[in-house]
Amino acid sequence: MTKRIRYLVMMTLLIGMFSIRGNPIDVKAEGAYTSYCEANSDDAKCQDFASLKNTKVSLAEITAKIDDYAMSLNEYHLLVGDLNKNIEQTATEISNLEGKITSLQANIAQQEQEIANKKQDMQHYMRASHATMRINGYIDFIVNAKDFSDIFRRVEAVKVIRKSNENTINEYRELVTQLNNDKTEIEQTAASLKTTQDTYNKELSDAINVQDNINAIMSVLQQEKAHLMIEEEMAIQKVAIAESNFSAIAPPSNPGSLGYPLASNYWVSAGTWSYPWGGTHLGVDLAPTNGTVGMPLLAPQNGMVVAYQGGCPTWGGYGSGCNGGYGNYMNLIVTDGTTVYGILYAHLHQNGAVASVGDVVTMGQTVAILGSSGSSTGPHVHAEVYNLGTGTVQSAYQQWNGSNTFGTQSASSGGINAICDVKGPPCRENPATIWGYQYGNRY
Repeated sequence: MTKRIRYLVMMTLLIGMFSIRGNPIDVKAEGAYTSYCEANSDDAKCQDFASLKNTKVSLAEITAKIDDYAMSLNEYHLLVGDLNKNIEQTATEISNLEGKITSLQANIAQQEQEIANKKQDMQHYMRASHATMRINGYIDFIVNAKDFSDIFRRVEAVKVIRKSNENTINEYRELVTQLNNDKTEIEQTAASLKTTQDTYNKELSDAINVQDNINAIMSVLQQEKAHLMIEEEMAIQKVAIAESNFSAIAPPSNPGSLGYPLASNYWVSAGTWSYPWGGTHLGVDLAPTNGTVGMPLLAPQNGMVVAYQGGCPTWGGYGSGCNGGYGNYMNLIVTDGTTVYGILYAHLHQNGAVASVGDVVTMGQTVAILGSSGSSTGPHVHAEVYNLGTGTVQSAYQQWNGSNTFGTQSASSGGINAICDVKGPPCRENPATIWGYQYGNRY
């Protein structure tokens, strides 16, 4: 692994340790007047304001981390591009070397044939020499000369033949040596290129793994950012509610129970704690039997609309991240006379808020319009119910942490651990049990 990759891996791990150490910070809502709160820090609104500032700081920190990761990811994109080019170039070199090897192999075959021919010539000459060049043969060869000049020429001819055979032997040895040298050089070059290619492939694999890790961490950060943005918006809405509004909430007309979110002609398309096909599901899904949007959503008891988040088209789609996947949604705090409940209606119609934030509502009053916004596969309302204790709507509101899940986290961040069977308020009630719903039934 190169120094560059080691450095980037180290920085990625360090940033990741600080980025995913904890869950998003729970925040209060926002106060309205900085100058007022400087002199009245104990005021509930001013405490909300201080908490909102913490949310803004957390949001800025997460945004900065996302930017840092984006820069780091860009470096890895460049690195991966460089490595792919190097691997491509090495593959070309290996291909060229394979061509040279093919050519050399043909040359080697030719050289081996030449060596075999020369070896055969030497063997023939040695056999002929052994048979004819005995002492008598030399004498006959010389005596049969016509004169001294002929003897000299014959002796010189013998020397030339001897020299020619020595050259043949030397050429044979040189061809064998060159052949072995060529083979060794090509084998060493091929081994070196293969090692280089393996190194590039290892570095590429490491870089891609780090890219995957960065993308995973960025996905977590983006989710945290989305939740903080929701909390920030809801905190801003919270400060706009006048404290005097709470005195207008009437005692429950039907104590000890919650009314239904829809009047009629709907069915339970998904139950609570898990989807029918698997996966965590912390609410109950109620879908119109005619499969269309536009059905009125009702306040389940007397209380107040405390938050609304819009901006999403009526028709979303599975995996949509609009408003954290909730689409357009509304939060209410209501009471049945003994218990105070938080209510979440999600996947609402675009501009589907009939009641406004701060409005006092009564049981059965239309508060919103059903849609299919956010991460939704069809028209329905996703309803969640939170137990906020035994106080009043106003006290629950003052203790509310400003999140759309009333401090119980979401399905992706551990909300299943906040059910009322295992912890006290604020906690998640089973809405299917609260309303007596059965999966698949029509109402």
